[in-house]
Amino acid sequence: MFQSNNPGDYDAAGCISWLNDFAEEHNRALRLMLERIARNPTVTIVYGDYYGATLEITRSPQKHGRLGATWFHWYHVNFLLGVN
Repeated sequence: MFQSNNPGDYDAAGCISWLNDFAEEHNRALRLMLERIARNPTVTIVYGDYYGATLEITRSPQKHGRLGATWFHWYHVNFLLGVN
C-alpha cells in the first residue's frame, strides 16, 4: 500500500516510520479525548489499541508462539511484500 524507495524511511522491523508515528499520535490524541469526555453511568466506551498489539506481535513473534509466527509471516507477505 505505502512504499518508499528511501531505505531511511523504514525502521529496523521494515515498517515505514512515519506511519507508525502517525498511528502513535492518533492513539495519544484518542486517549486524551476519551479522558475529557464527561462520565455517564449509562454509557460504556471501549477503546482497543490494535496498533500496540500488532506492533508487539510483529516485533516479537517468538514471544507469542505459533500465533506470533503465523502473524509475522502473514504481515510480511501481505504488507511488506505487497502480496494479496
